[in-house]
Amino acid sequence: MNESVELAKLLHDSPDLFPWVCLTVVVFLIISQHKRIIAYLDARIEAYTAKKQSDAVMAELVRNNTAALNNNTAALESVKGDRGETRRLLQYHEDMSKERHDILRCDLAHIQNVVNRSDSTLSSNSKILGLLEDRTDGER
Repeated sequence: MNESVELAKLLHDSPDLFPWVCLTVVVFLIISQHKRIIAYLDARIEAYTAKKQSDAVMAELVRNNTAALNNNTAALESVKGDRGETRRLLQYHEDMSKERHDILRCDLAHIQNVVNRSDSTLSSNSKILGLLEDRTDGER
Protein backbone atom coordinates (compact mmCIF):
# COMPACT_ATOMS: atom_id res chain seq x y z
CA MET A 1 0.00 0.00 0.00
CA ASN A 2 2.89 2.29 0.80
CA GLU A 3 4.26 1.79 -2.68
CA SER A 4 0.97 2.95 -4.21
CA VAL A 5 0.97 6.08 -2.13
CA GLU A 6 4.59 6.82 -3.06
CA LEU A 7 3.79 6.25 -6.73
CA ALA A 8 0.81 8.63 -6.43
CA LYS A 9 3.05 11.27 -4.75
CA LEU A 10 5.62 10.85 -7.52
CA LEU A 11 2.95 11.37 -10.20
CA HIS A 12 1.54 14.32 -8.28
CA ASP A 13 4.92 15.97 -7.99
CA SER A 14 5.85 15.48 -11.65
CA PRO A 15 2.90 16.31 -13.93
CA ASP A 16 5.06 15.65 -17.04
CA LEU A 17 4.99 11.95 -16.27
CA PHE A 18 1.16 11.57 -16.31
CA PRO A 19 0.69 11.47 -20.13
CA TRP A 20 3.42 8.82 -20.38
CA VAL A 21 1.72 6.70 -17.75
CA CYS A 22 -1.58 6.98 -19.61
CA LEU A 23 0.14 6.03 -22.87
CA THR A 24 1.78 3.04 -21.17
CA VAL A 25 -1.56 1.88 -19.78
CA VAL A 26 -3.22 2.22 -23.18
CA VAL A 27 -0.38 0.35 -24.94
CA PHE A 28 -0.53 -2.36 -22.28
CA LEU A 29 -4.30 -2.72 -22.78
CA ILE A 30 -3.87 -2.87 -26.55
CA ILE A 31 -1.17 -5.53 -26.28
CA SER A 32 -3.15 -7.58 -23.77
CA GLN A 33 -6.35 -7.38 -25.84
CA HIS A 34 -4.77 -7.58 -29.33
CA LYS A 35 -6.62 -10.82 -30.21
CA ARG A 36 -9.98 -9.25 -29.41
CA ILE A 37 -9.11 -6.09 -31.30
CA ILE A 38 -8.00 -8.08 -34.36
CA ALA A 39 -11.15 -10.24 -34.16
CA TYR A 40 -13.27 -7.08 -33.90
CA LEU A 41 -11.58 -5.52 -36.94
CA ASP A 42 -11.99 -8.78 -38.92
CA ALA A 43 -15.66 -8.92 -37.97
CA ARG A 44 -16.12 -5.29 -39.06
CA ILE A 45 -14.42 -6.03 -42.41
CA GLU A 46 -16.63 -9.10 -42.95
CA ALA A 47 -19.74 -7.14 -41.99
CA TYR A 48 -18.78 -4.39 -44.43
CA THR A 49 -18.20 -6.94 -47.22
CA ALA A 50 -21.49 -8.72 -46.44
CA LYS A 51 -23.35 -5.38 -46.40
CA LYS A 52 -21.82 -4.44 -49.74
CA GLN A 53 -22.93 -7.76 -51.25
CA SER A 54 -26.36 -7.45 -49.65
CA ASP A 55 -26.75 -3.93 -51.02
CA ALA A 56 -25.80 -5.17 -54.51
CA VAL A 57 -28.35 -7.99 -54.25
CA MET A 58 -31.02 -5.59 -52.97
CA ALA A 59 -30.36 -3.18 -55.83
CA GLU A 60 -30.72 -6.07 -58.31
CA LEU A 61 -33.94 -7.22 -56.59
CA VAL A 62 -35.37 -3.72 -56.72
CA ARG A 63 -34.46 -3.44 -60.41
CA ASN A 64 -36.04 -6.83 -61.19
CA ASN A 65 -39.16 -6.05 -59.18
CA THR A 66 -39.50 -2.67 -60.87
CA ALA A 67 -39.21 -4.30 -64.29
CA ALA A 68 -41.76 -6.97 -63.32
CA LEU A 69 -44.12 -4.30 -61.99
CA ASN A 70 -43.81 -2.31 -65.22
CA ASN A 71 -44.47 -5.46 -67.27
CA ASN A 72 -47.49 -6.34 -65.15
CA THR A 73 -48.83 -2.80 -65.46
CA ALA A 74 -48.47 -2.96 -69.25
CA ALA A 75 -50.18 -6.37 -69.30
CA LEU A 76 -53.02 -5.01 -67.15
CA GLU A 77 -53.52 -2.08 -69.50
CA SER A 78 -53.55 -4.50 -72.44
CA VAL A 79 -56.12 -6.69 -70.70
CA LYS A 80 -58.25 -3.63 -69.94
CA GLY A 81 -58.10 -2.65 -73.61
CA ASP A 82 -58.91 -6.19 -74.70
CA ARG A 83 -61.78 -6.29 -72.24
CA GLY A 84 -63.31 -3.16 -73.75
CA GLU A 85 -62.86 -4.58 -77.25
CA THR A 86 -64.38 -7.88 -76.15
CA ARG A 87 -67.38 -6.10 -74.64
CA ARG A 88 -67.83 -4.11 -77.85
CA LEU A 89 -67.66 -7.26 -79.98
CA LEU A 90 -70.02 -9.09 -77.63
CA GLN A 91 -72.54 -6.27 -77.84
CA TYR A 92 -72.22 -6.31 -81.64
CA HIS A 93 -72.77 -10.07 -81.63
CA GLU A 94 -75.83 -9.73 -79.39
CA ASP A 95 -77.29 -7.04 -81.64
CA MET A 96 -76.71 -9.13 -84.75
CA SER A 97 -78.21 -12.22 -83.08
CA LYS A 98 -81.28 -10.25 -82.09
CA GLU A 99 -81.60 -8.91 -85.62
CA ARG A 100 -81.27 -12.43 -87.10
CA HIS A 101 -83.80 -13.72 -84.58
CA ASP A 102 -86.25 -10.96 -85.51
CA ILE A 103 -85.72 -11.61 -89.22
CA LEU A 104 -86.11 -15.36 -88.70
CA ARG A 105 -89.32 -14.83 -86.72
CA CYS A 106 -90.66 -12.57 -89.48
CA ASP A 107 -89.53 -15.06 -92.13
CA LEU A 108 -91.15 -17.93 -90.26
CA ALA A 109 -94.39 -15.99 -90.01
CA HIS A 110 -94.17 -15.19 -93.72
CA ILE A 111 -93.36 -18.81 -94.55
CA GLN A 112 -96.24 -19.97 -92.38
CA ASN A 113 -98.59 -17.59 -94.22
CA VAL A 114 -97.34 -18.88 -97.57
CA VAL A 115 -97.73 -22.49 -96.41
CA ASN A 116 -101.26 -21.75 -95.13
CA ARG A 117 -102.20 -20.13 -98.44
CA SER A 118 -100.63 -23.00 -100.36
CA ASP A 119 -102.49 -25.46 -98.14
CA SER A 120 -105.79 -23.71 -98.66
CA THR A 121 -105.10 -23.48 -102.39
CA LEU A 122 -104.20 -27.16 -102.56
CA SER A 123 -107.21 -28.09 -100.45
CA SER A 124 -109.54 -26.12 -102.68
CA ASN A 125 -107.86 -27.55 -105.80
CA SER A 126 -108.18 -31.02 -104.34
CA LYS A 127 -111.88 -30.48 -103.71
CA ILE A 128 -112.33 -29.17 -107.24
CA LEU A 129 -110.42 -32.15 -108.61
CA GLY A 130 -112.56 -34.47 -106.54
CA LEU A 131 -115.69 -32.86 -107.92
CA LEU A 132 -114.33 -33.07 -111.45
CA GLU A 133 -113.48 -36.72 -110.99
CA ASP A 134 -116.95 -37.38 -109.68
CA ARG A 135 -118.47 -35.65 -112.69
CA THR A 136 -116.24 -37.40 -115.17
CA ASP A 137 -116.85 -40.79 -113.57
CA GLY A 138 -120.54 -40.37 -114.10
CA GLU A 139 -120.04 -39.58 -117.79
CA ARG A 140 -118.15 -42.76 -118.54
